[in-house]
Amino acid sequence: MNMTPEYASGHYGNPTRTVAISAPLDLRLVTDRNSFTLRVPYLSVNGPSNFVPRIGEVGEGSDPRGSGTTRGLGDVRLTATHALLQAGDTIWEPYLGLAAQLRVPTAVPAGLGSGQVETFLRADFGANISETLAFDISIGRRFVPFPIRGGGGADYWTFFGSLALDVTDDWTIGVSMDAQNRVPEANRPVLEAGLFVEYSLTPDLTLGAFAWRGFTTESVDYSFGLRFSYRVPVRGGRLAP
Repeated sequence: MNMTPEYASGHYGNPTRTVAISAPLDLRLVTDRNSFTLRVPYLSVNGPSNFVPRIGEVGEGSDPRGSGTTRGLGDVRLTATHALLQAGDTIWEPYLGLAAQLRVPTAVPAGLGSGQVETFLRADFGANISETLAFDISIGRRFVPFPIRGGGGADYWTFFGSLALDVTDDWTIGVSMDAQNRVPEANRPVLEAGLFVEYSLTPDLTLGAFAWRGFTTESVDYSFGLRFSYRVPVRGGRLAP
């Protein structure tokens, strides 16, 4: 189980600022080489932008005039991941996984979602560089099988990379980069860099904090948030962060 409330602020190519607060709840079931994740996000959006990084597309309900706030549940996401290679504790022993995600237009009110079905395919790769340093890389492609809007540019590539350092057995710090070659309906990229810190209270409970800074027109100006992860053993597998 994973909760990552985040406050994000940016112009995203508009003269008026858009402020978004998201609190996605992830429920993840892990069984051997497979994992299944259900994401149900709570959103609060105020501003004209119809695309917010890490939230995705939102519709007219986000108030294009920037004079009010729309709150409610966003689109549900279902993700299935299969590990082709499972990393161990050995240095440079790699992890390689493939993931498929389905975003379903279930937002209430409808303006907090994209209003269309989206699919996302992703490849994840990672390894330990040393006993205390590890990296992770993800490359993905978003598809909209039946776009409801005219014009091109609905699909895009994504890249995510992180470098994590175990300072102690309980504390981890790291840096991240999030990139996208374009936003929906526009040929403008997204590039953001972030910092994070995590503390393991117990082997099953982790607390963390993170912050992001954007470097392109369509990126977030800044954002920050918290992370709460709790792993629950279940029969046949485990619920994991």
